[in-house]
Amino acid sequence: VCSAMAYAHRRGIIHRDLKPQNVVVDTQDNLLQAKVVDFGVARLVEASVFDATTLGRQVGSLFYMSPEQIKGEPADGRSDVFSLGTILFEAITLRRAWARTSAGGWLSAFDKAIPASEVNNLAAVFTRITSGPRPGPSDARPGSSSARDAGVLRALAATPEERTSSVEEFAEELDSALAASRSASETGRLTHEMEALADM
Repeated sequence: VCSAMAYAHRRGIIHRDLKPQNVVVDTQDNLLQAKVVDFGVARLVEASVFDATTLGRQVGSLFYMSPEQIKGEPADGRSDVFSLGTILFEAITLRRAWARTSAGGWLSAFDKAIPASEVNNLAAVFTRITSGPRPGPSDARPGSSSARDAGVLRALAATPEERTSSVEEFAEELDSALAASRSASETGRLTHEMEALADM
């Protein structure tokens, strides 16, 4: 998905509506392949910064919109990074990053409809996304690695200036976090095996 968006960004196109429904996973040559679809609200970067028809308007899907989209401000590739961070949060935790239960907890499944409630109305969700605490995966799923938390939190920063600067950089951070997680897992497995051998 990051590769697809990097390709679009290099051509000056931002998606502005990245969400799980717009990512299709297919099999090609016995390999899983992700495809990004529905560029219906996409804009050229140059146009999106200056186009008066988009300034002051919210464009995107409620639980995946970047803070700048919510505020009707100009959006660039970092808005897509925010949406990718939100999608990754859901993939890791199976919870929605910005939806809450009426008691303020996490909704138990990310693929279920969000119940209408005061905590999930437009104003509440907009406030969480634009100025609320940034959720890390370990908040909703204890045990998530600190490297993954750091990568997601950077992608979900409230301002574009604080956010991961590009989808390429985001992909590199994810690769590093995954490699660190694999290394830790392998170290744990070897330690367990050595302890088992020592007990023999």
